[in-house]
Amino acid sequence: MSIPIRLDWSHVPGAIDPPTVDGVGQRGLVETPHGPALAPPPKGQPIVFPWWQWEMPGSSDWELNALNFTAAASVTTAVPGFSLVISKGNVGVLTLLTVTVLNPTTTLDLRFRLMLDGGPVVGWSNIYLPPLSATAFVKDYNGIVLRMSENQTLTAVVTEASGAPYVCSLQARGWTTPKNVVQQFMSGIPY
Repeated sequence: MSIPIRLDWSHVPGAIDPPTVDGVGQRGLVETPHGPALAPPPKGQPIVFPWWQWEMPGSSDWELNALNFTAAASVTTAVPGFSLVISKGNVGVLTLLTVTVLNPTTTLDLRFRLMLDGGPVVGWSNIYLPPLSATAFVKDYNGIVLRMSENQTLTAVVTEASGAPYVCSLQARGWTTPKNVVQQFMSGIPY
């Protein structure tokens, strides 16, 4: 499937804004009886929202599911089956992360880290879980945004520091979008 050079963005929620939006576009000076003043805002100027807030035409969903793996006692291990490479010509977005631990105890000391190209992701390099006694602990990080460039690899590691193994799951969802679609969107081409 090829992506058209110009896309119709009119179906994207919030893409078409009111005919007059303060602070958008170039506002020159006009002469008034009281001296120079800012001209009214231009009509029909679109607001360009960050491209990662919603899926755009040509986007593809992705999902990672590392289910029921053991976080070994007293070591840091790579989360098995949790790896995504953003293909050439695309950018990626992570929007949902779910951490599950079965049978946690009050001595639980787990730390998950999201990694991009082998280095910790700023802001997501220390996901700690609270020590508690339960049959399962599930924590959703919904609406988070991690943007990834082409050819970057998303992985995760888990560190268990309490000396006891735990059965865990780590799930993530998001999408990839062709870079040319993002460039068109960010250039302000009418949509």
